[in-house]
Amino acid sequence: MKIVQIILAALVSLLSAVQPVQAGTPAPIKLTFGVAPQQAVTNVAEAWTPLLAYLSSKTGYILEFRTAQDIATFDRRIKTGEFDFAYFNPLLYTIYYRVSGYHAVAKEKDTQLVGIVVVPKDSGYKSLKDLKGVTMAFPSPLAFAATILPQLSLKQLGVDVVPRYVSSHESVYRTVALGLYPAGGGIVKTYDAVDPAVRDQLRILWKSAPYTSHPVAVNARVPKQVTQRVVAALLAMADDPKGAQLLAAAGYKGFVAAKDSNYDDIRKLEDSLGKSGLDLKAK
Repeated sequence: MKIVQIILAALVSLLSAVQPVQAGTPAPIKLTFGVAPQQAVTNVAEAWTPLLAYLSSKTGYILEFRTAQDIATFDRRIKTGEFDFAYFNPLLYTIYYRVSGYHAVAKEKDTQLVGIVVVPKDSGYKSLKDLKGVTMAFPSPLAFAATILPQLSLKQLGVDVVPRYVSSHESVYRTVALGLYPAGGGIVKTYDAVDPAVRDQLRILWKSAPYTSHPVAVNARVPKQVTQRVVAALLAMADDPKGAQLLAAAGYKGFVAAKDSNYDDIRKLEDSLGKSGLDLKAK
């Protein structure tokens, strides 16, 4: 299904979910919800538009799906605070949360973020040290677990590689599987979700330590009572059979409450990241 068809279908669902506006009553509140494009945009839309339609029906607000064609563009939109709510990488959150106006309100239940390096299944690479001098695929400069963690580990080992940014996690897996790059960075969650025909051509060479998963964050401009209603509906989804079904179809176990201090494990890395010489600025 093409992205335009997906969005149109979602809008129809959203409009049918919200009660008709009576004469003299205010129109429903519209909120933008940005989702990082870790996979192909069509896949992200297919996963999140049903979730947002469900949340719209539960809150009475209209939550509109937003993303970008690539992670770098999405990152710039986070920096400028373009979205009312957003689901995005935790390093970007810790770097930009003061200037972008976002603060964490939820995170995925029972899930931690683990970075990986993948190589073709039949390659002779046995460790990160074997990658010295190769050109590696990464989704974007600021992808925390898929780019920053592998690059930091490589630098700490004294292994220099040439990075190439290919717009999404899925693009990393597909280009490595096709032999266009000998290795690439990703995360366990997106690796498990990629087309099995692609995954069967790959193997995981390296895994990072686990970190706090992606936040759902809200912009400070959103009224507190609106935030509370959306977050309450999001946290309750896993306890409702219909909500749980939608979450499972999108690859999520559910969401739990989060706060800014949950991301202190990411902040502890910032000193090491700065000393490493890695570029922590959105392009």
